[in-house]
Amino acid sequence: MNHKQIISKRVKYIPDVKYKTGYIKKCNLDIEMAVDLIREKDNFDTAVIFSGDGDLAYVCRYLHEKFNKTIYIFGARDHVGKELIDAKNANVIKEILFVEDFEYRLNLNRNS
Repeated sequence: MNHKQIISKRVKYIPDVKYKTGYIKKCNLDIEMAVDLIREKDNFDTAVIFSGDGDLAYVCRYLHEKFNKTIYIFGARDHVGKELIDAKNANVIKEILFVEDFEYRLNLNRNS
C-alpha cells in the first residue's frame, strides 16, 4: 500500500537579538522523521532525507547497520550537522547532497 501523509507542526518563535526580527523560527521535525523511518523500514531500501539535522545521524546508523538501508542526505551547505558528516565518513550515509548544487536546474529557462 502506497500512501502519503502530511504531518504539520506549529513553528516556534525563539527570541534571539542577533536577528533583525528579534527571533528565529524553528520547527523541529527530527523525532517525527526518525519514528517514520523506523516504522516504514520494511517499505524502502533507500532513504533520501531532506534535512541536515545532526540528530538524525543516530537513526541513519541504526537503519544502515541493522537493516542495511542506503541513506542519502539532502541539505543546505553549511547547515549539515557534523554528526551527519561523521556518519558519511563512516560509510553509514552514502552521500550528502547540497541543494545549492542543484539550484542551476531550478533556474533553467525551459521555454527557450
